[in-house]
Amino acid sequence: MEITADAAAKAKRAFDLLDSDKSGTVAGSEWDKSSRLKPLFQKAGVDLAQPLNQDDFTQAFVRSGADK
Repeated sequence: MEITADAAAKAKRAFDLLDSDKSGTVAGSEWDKSSRLKPLFQKAGVDLAQPLNQDDFTQAFVRSGADK
């Protein structure tokens, strides 16, 4: 899957907002801050019980259609 620069930038902004503890992953209750992304990621089959680093988040962001 090709990730455009625009999609990567959108994913980075979303990741930075969700990663409230600045651990470098989005996990657990951090997902509760996003009523839009959480269901999109779930529908795309992303296991939100597992922490996502920025690379995995970006791939899932594009796969879920959140970049549209």
